[in-house]
Amino acid sequence: MGKPNPENLRKPWTPEEASYYGKIGGKKAGAIQKRKKAMRELASAMVNCAIDEKSQKSLAKLFPDLDEKDMTIAAGIIATQIKAALKGDLSAAKWLETLQATGELDVERTDDDLSASLRQLANELESRKNAG
Repeated sequence: MGKPNPENLRKPWTPEEASYYGKIGGKKAGAIQKRKKAMRELASAMVNCAIDEKSQKSLAKLFPDLDEKDMTIAAGIIATQIKAALKGDLSAAKWLETLQATGELDVERTDDDLSASLRQLANELESRKNAG
């Protein structure tokens, strides 16, 4: 890369231009934040839904003290991670440790069968939403 050349430099924006471009950027950032918030709320609502009867029975076997009202998709996901951690999956153990420490499910995991199936479910739900 060569030395800076005054001919290549962009002239500074006027206050009006800076204001104009700042408004455009602010509006786009606001729209992105709205979309992210809607996705977080949707994800939260979905993981707090009740699971099917077969999965409830399976959860009840693993965790007999778990109330029926607490048998949600989130409980199923956490139970799956616990089972994986008990089988030696280090990333599942780290995910659980972080979840326990922070209370957040925003932990990056390596791509595994669970991630692939959750991604497939999300794609199916999105295509149903777009079709209907």
